Amino acid sequence: MKTDDRNIRLTALQFLFFAAIPMAAQTTTGTLTGFVTDSAGAFITAASVNLTNTATGLRQTTATDEIGSYVFALVQPGAYQLTVEKQGFQRFARNFTLEVAQQARIDAQLTIGQVTETVEVSSAVILETESSNLGQVISNRQVLDLPLNGRNPFALAALTPGVTPLASFGAGIAGARGAAQVAGANNFLANGGMTGSNEILLDGIPITVCCQGQPALIPTIETTAEFKVQTNTSPAEFGRTSGGILNILTKSGTNNFHGSAYEFFRNEKMDAANFFMNRAGTNPIPGRQDRRTPQRYNQYGAAAGGPVIVPRVYNGKDKTFVFGNFEIVQLRRSLFRTFGVPTTLMRTGNFSEAPFDIYDPASTTPNPGAAGRYLRTPFANRQVPADRMARLPLNILKLYPSPQRSGVVNNLDSVASSRDDDKQLSFRIDHNFSVRKRLFTASPGSATSAILTRWVPTWARWVSRRCIPPRCRNVFCRASASPASTGMTPPPTKDSLITPIPWPGPCPPYVRVTA
Repeated sequence: MKTDDRNIRLTALQFLFFAAIPMAAQTTTGTLTGFVTDSAGAFITAASVNLTNTATGLRQTTATDEIGSYVFALVQPGAYQLTVEKQGFQRFARNFTLEVAQQARIDAQLTIGQVTETVEVSSAVILETESSNLGQVISNRQVLDLPLNGRNPFALAALTPGVTPLASFGAGIAGARGAAQVAGANNFLANGGMTGSNEILLDGIPITVCCQGQPALIPTIETTAEFKVQTNTSPAEFGRTSGGILNILTKSGTNNFHGSAYEFFRNEKMDAANFFMNRAGTNPIPGRQDRRTPQRYNQYGAAAGGPVIVPRVYNGKDKTFVFGNFEIVQLRRSLFRTFGVPTTLMRTGNFSEAPFDIYDPASTTPNPGAAGRYLRTPFANRQVPADRMARLPLNILKLYPSPQRSGVVNNLDSVASSRDDDKQLSFRIDHNFSVRKRLFTASPGSATSAILTRWVPTWARWVSRRCIPPRCRNVFCRASASPASTGMTPPPTKDSLITPIPWPGPCPPYVRVTA
């Protein structure tokens, strides 16, 4: 009976503890919580709990409270080692990976023994039992290794159960012009939600703008660390959506230098000829014995990251990290199109091939049988008299090419040159002032030359100073997403300033100031 009472008290305390944990609003960071007990299930107080990022060396330390609980808030996603120590007990250690916006829980059970002895738990997978929201994390390995035509990371969101991609979603410039690529980035359904009404976050910053809810930029594969697709029952800190949420985390530097250079090339040699081109029976470009239209696609760039080290001046290991990426996409292709142009008879005013009569505008008279309506007389035999044809339209008509085959529609095949370019530069700097004071600034920018739209650079900056549950202090966030259109009035951003203000009580939700 005593055991049952203790289990009931433990369950009640756990519920009250986790109900009081503050949730970081609209962020990629996660939370790690748990209880430390002995082999009999009794709480262990004042145990030393250490959380170490195995990539950057950042170590966070806390101690269990009077009910044996601990919490690490605003934890950057990545690979970690959790250790728990208490005099008279063996050391507990576990390696695991914290994912985007994950609320993880690891309970540690200590065994009586010497601190020099260690109990290691090898499982790196954590079941998320502290949240009821539905979603799936697309890992960095999936982002890098899965083939993508055009290398648009958004396309991988279709791997999530409940996500239905629609037209142009996840398309790259290789398969769609720049404007369609950006507009289609929000064109998906998440468990029946509205298309175009999904939220897209980059490092916790909303980057959706006007029109179809498209993002201000699409990050490159090399910049994207991982992202989470949240499809339903998202926590209260996520808003502004009647669909799903794409929560994207960008890469940061580590204690080891790493980098890459790449190029992806594609041309028409492995493509098939257009069906209508084969039907026409002619080569689209005179003198070129090939019915396939030319195409040259180049996507190349470089990425590098590591600690900031200035010899004899500054050593940024475990403190300051930088990551940058520059990518250029160039597409040159010839597009096959079928048009309808005036036939030879139409150019002389003879519209006998038309399926309807041609009416004389000068014969307009009121309809005596219907007030407010008018009657006109058709030209005889659908022939417009030569003296009724004005000089201006006749001169314009000379600019139209002659038809290639009979018929009044789809009687001309044409090939036109097209070009699309995209240049994206992004960098991120992380600095650890101390265990509880950290800062990062990220500035991704993209410039796309599309037919109608040019997207200018977008900047996002986020600062986290200190958060000690259940109270937050000195937490500040600032972001700016500013797309503009060439020759057009710049569309407004949804949120140009998102700021969690200092607060003496529990962590508040974001306060949005729209400009």
